[in-house]
Amino acid sequence: MAKEPKTQRQKLLILAKKGDPDSQEQLGWAYETGNCGTQIISIDYIEAIKWYKEAAKNGKTFSLFRLGTIYENHNNLKVAYSYYSQAADQCHEKSIEKVMLFGEKYNIDISSINHNSKQESVNKIVERNDEQNKIILNLEIESLKGDINSQLKLGKIFFKYEDYKQAFKWYSMAANKGDRTAQWMIGTMFETGKGVIENLDESIVWYKKSAEQNDVNS
Repeated sequence: MAKEPKTQRQKLLILAKKGDPDSQEQLGWAYETGNCGTQIISIDYIEAIKWYKEAAKNGKTFSLFRLGTIYENHNNLKVAYSYYSQAADQCHEKSIEKVMLFGEKYNIDISSINHNSKQESVNKIVERNDEQNKIILNLEIESLKGDINSQLKLGKIFFKYEDYKQAFKWYSMAANKGDRTAQWMIGTMFETGKGVIENLDESIVWYKKSAEQNDVNS
């Protein structure tokens, strides 16, 4: 029986695994957009990130730009800025534009971000292993859809790794929807000044909201 011809994705995968940077980048694009030549595939951001990172390690500037885009679209702004900056350093025009407008667009202090340092200094979670990255990205996608449990899990993860601004962001989403555990955590963070400017009055407000729902910690 004659073998079925390999699909475009299979061909790219073979070359990508052998370390071919062009194939790695094309595979990242295929998983990000769902377009693989004439073949339509399922969008998979985890696989896209994986192959873009491999291509970027092999000198593909466009992959750095696409990594920035994916993280920006999922609201992980510090990581997005880091990738845009690395691409801008290699004279990628769109990345230069992104870097120039980033602080104004999102009202953040970009001077505190050192994109030449290791990635964990920008965001302590990003250099975790592939399985942890997959969990985090999936939780972010569900959180942005409004899933409270995912928002709580992200808050817990980022709090554990001391990325308090990210923890505050995700806990706030759940707290504003009435989740009592998140409300208690927001109260704690206002009390201790973690991820937000210390404000005891705000702390009391959130503790009261949590207590009204009989949270045992409040």
